Amino acid sequence: MRCVTWSLEGIKGILQSLPTLESSYRDWANLSRRFGEVLARFHSLDTVRAEGLKAAIAELQATTDERLRQWVALHYADLPSLPVAKGPVMVHHVPRFLSLRRGAGEAKIALLVFDGLAVDQWVQIREALVKRAPKLGVEESACFAWLPTPTSVSRQALFSGLKPREFADTIESTSPEPTQWSRFWQDQGLRANEVMYRKGIKRTDQLAELGAAISAPSIRVAGIVVDTVDEIVHGAVLGKRGIAAQVESWCESGFVDQLFSLLLDEGFHVYLTADHGNVEAVGQGRPNQGVTPELRGERVRTYRSETLVSESAAANPNTCRLDVAGLPVNLICLFAGGRTAFKANPGVPIPALSWGMAIATYPFFGKVAELMGRLSALQGDCSSAEVHRRMSEIYGEREGIYRMTNMVLQSQASWGAMERVEKGKRLIRRPPIALTDTEPVVWLVEAALRYAGKAVSVASLRSMAVLYPFVLVQPLAYVVANSRTLELRAEGSSDRLVGLQAGQNWRVS
Repeated sequence: MRCVTWSLEGIKGILQSLPTLESSYRDWANLSRRFGEVLARFHSLDTVRAEGLKAAIAELQATTDERLRQWVALHYADLPSLPVAKGPVMVHHVPRFLSLRRGAGEAKIALLVFDGLAVDQWVQIREALVKRAPKLGVEESACFAWLPTPTSVSRQALFSGLKPREFADTIESTSPEPTQWSRFWQDQGLRANEVMYRKGIKRTDQLAELGAAISAPSIRVAGIVVDTVDEIVHGAVLGKRGIAAQVESWCESGFVDQLFSLLLDEGFHVYLTADHGNVEAVGQGRPNQGVTPELRGERVRTYRSETLVSESAAANPNTCRLDVAGLPVNLICLFAGGRTAFKANPGVPIPALSWGMAIATYPFFGKVAELMGRLSALQGDCSSAEVHRRMSEIYGEREGIYRMTNMVLQSQASWGAMERVEKGKRLIRRPPIALTDTEPVVWLVEAALRYAGKAVSVASLRSMAVLYPFVLVQPLAYVVANSRTLELRAEGSSDRLVGLQAGQNWRVS
């Protein structure tokens, strides 16, 4: 209860002290950090407590978004030319600020760009770092991304030190980044062989090669793009809470603290930033346009013609036009209104979609789900120790198995399938989700069959332990008979089996 009370107080405190239209950019930077702390705490709450705060969080987001939109319309044009000595105000200020730090005596500098990282996710990473490396000192500040925020705009500005208008010819691509990063530092007096750029770094098995590269005696400046968070966000089907669970698992893999250790051991001063963040949005549909926009993000479209942007705005009334100083003169932005995106609404319930993908493609996840379903079938709960014991009997008693089992249990809790209580020692089933539409039922049945690796009797489908969070309301024999991927087969005089249709890798055993 203390967590909920603290969060409510934090939400009320932010609402009461929102920056005004006359406030400084510093006030918005400070607010972003406070808001990020509250969101990180909110996403770490169990499902029941989070539900009690959902309305307050939504009100805070809507109020803050509208106030910031109004402030940006008035003051965003002032930001690009502000001084950077005390810290970057916008992402294209970052290289100049780092150059000043080199001039102040920081001979070796590493810039880590965590693509798509939001402030609340940075809070998770920071706390994981401090937990694993208590002596690590962290200084924090905030700066503004370039609008619009697609990677080819904001990240290119970040590495080049230029306003988007100054790289108009390459604004739709990130491929010039290595050249632009190197050119900036050569303009500051470094040689080309003293500057390094790497992107696509996301796994611990890539760190050895990265370590060899940065250990070269000549390297003075390194720019490194870490793509993991951006990939998690673009593949997310369970919103920010699901993303938070995946970021937590990623931190537990040791990648982030190993990356920091690698750089610090080589004498680098490490600066971490993002090119843009992420928010949870609801699809409002894709614009029906005869002419393709120049840049097609999920939250923004850009156009080269006043006529085109006006027609698109008229056809899509829940949009917001913003004229951004510093962009190419003929690049006009149209943003999705509120917390919406230019995407279709998913027809399949998100928990069913995610669960089906997990059990069909990751047998380890499916086995944990099956054990949880079996052990909690009678009384609705079980101990996590019993799940861990059964998993160690199957996969071996190793630290990695324990850790991965714990990650899967946390994911299932984050997805609302069950709740972890008594500091995670006890697992309690949440009320099951009733699926009444044919599409998600077929989806889950197919996923369960792929996990099982064999045909299953119609009578046992509803009670499959691996599907414990769901109730399949539809008449299953009828659903299977009308499915394009499933089929019925007779087994003896009375039993009927469900399997995948020919060519879908189904078998009877």
